Amino acid sequence: MDVNIIRVVALVVTSVVVAGCSADRVSGVGESSFASDLATAECISVFSCECDDYPYPDEAFCRDSVEGIYGALLEPGRKAGLSFDAECAQGFVDEYSEGECGSVFVDTGESDTLTCSYCSLYNGDKALGEDCTQYSDFDDCGSGMFCEEGKCFDPCAVIAAGESCEDRGWGRDCEPGYHCSPDAEPVCTKTPATGEACQYYCAEGSYCNFDEVCAVLPKLGEPCDSARCDEGSACSNAAICVQPPGPDEECASGECRTTAFCDYGDLDSAEPAICRARKATGEECDGFDQCETGYCDETCVEEQAWLCE
Repeated sequence: MDVNIIRVVALVVTSVVVAGCSADRVSGVGESSFASDLATAECISVFSCECDDYPYPDEAFCRDSVEGIYGALLEPGRKAGLSFDAECAQGFVDEYSEGECGSVFVDTGESDTLTCSYCSLYNGDKALGEDCTQYSDFDDCGSGMFCEEGKCFDPCAVIAAGESCEDRGWGRDCEPGYHCSPDAEPVCTKTPATGEACQYYCAEGSYCNFDEVCAVLPKLGEPCDSARCDEGSACSNAAICVQPPGPDEECASGECRTTAFCDYGDLDSAEPAICRARKATGEECDGFDQCETGYCDETCVEEQAWLCE
């Protein structure tokens, strides 16, 4: 089980609360009770799931073990005299208390909007860009920042138009409507709209065609000049957007219907790639896309609850 959650940068669907970053949270978890509260929430959640193999022999052993681990992880922050963030701590406890026996992240399909959120259990008073000192998993930067190469850094700051985006990790990205240019010295560049000249990038719903102009993705029955079609269709050998092939049909574009996967077979062979029906639990597999469950561990397996890992 991964216990290194003291510092978190998360890309999550908007409306999902992560690690104490909700503006309407008013309660918090105290420094003295955090390790115990988190261990209790985590272990209750673990043993409420149906795991193939539990990470601890029983709930009591789980609580004792996990509380000791979290307590030790907090010690450098305490010794450094940093300020404990009770709201951030509440977020970690809530993540387990409200967790479900499923994958770490479930895409509901309700929103494609991503937001970056960050908090640390211990903070200092150093401002953005100031020199900072690290204390194991913590540092003396202010809330919402962490120490990166000796300077306080905001991992969620949006990069403005025209600014360098060469070091845009940690969830940082260009402001809406802009992308990071693929140049030797990349900067945030305006993303071209439909009908405008392009090199690689176009606004959502369009693509950069062979004429290097952003065009609307072709729909079912329309010509496709670059093996690109709108969602729900695939570009055929005849360069027409068609319904993706099903089991036992050729998959020239590499796409199949959701009930199948594209089997490329022997790559040295002249035989065409064929869509095969997704495999049932227990059948041998080489990739997640081959399984009905979406999980492959040499054979297709049922989804394992993330709390069981």
